Amino acid sequence: MIQLPESATRESVDRAALIEKVVGDCPPEIGQEAYLYCSVAKGYADRYSDIEITFLVDEVQDTAVYENWLQSIGATVDPATIEWGGGYTTKSWIDGIFIEAAWRPFDAIGATIEKVINAETIYHWKLVDAWHIFHAVPVIESPRLTEWQTKLAHYPVNFKPNLFKTRFVI
Repeated sequence: MIQLPESATRESVDRAALIEKVVGDCPPEIGQEAYLYCSVAKGYADRYSDIEITFLVDEVQDTAVYENWLQSIGATVDPATIEWGGGYTTKSWIDGIFIEAAWRPFDAIGATIEKVINAETIYHWKLVDAWHIFHAVPVIESPRLTEWQTKLAHYPVNFKPNLFKTRFVI
């Protein structure tokens, strides 16, 4: 069962239950680990909130594999897939709820975490990745997520990059 904050809104609980149901029998080639992040994970989703989920894999497959799986679980999939963080992000809807599902390799996220904890980057999106991971909750048992969160634990509780400004490293 997905562990949300005790103060989680009804919408957070409902969205977590939906994602838990549809991901329940996720085959390993689709995702060996998975985590929720943003408003649902933090427990403050409202009726307009989407679901953000990342599936972790050893190697990213062709986007058609993920899109076909999403369709098989009842999702309406937008064919516009975005390359992101060494993998892909898809946009889909299940029961009228917008879902951003990402598939990313363990190595890419691990490298980002190492750069952040070793103060080797100030690149905005790498800091955002670290912040999402720090506040994420597992959907599928996620030992690597737990490992990354432990590594990030020395950051202040309020660690939060400015989500509205992009910094470029020259």
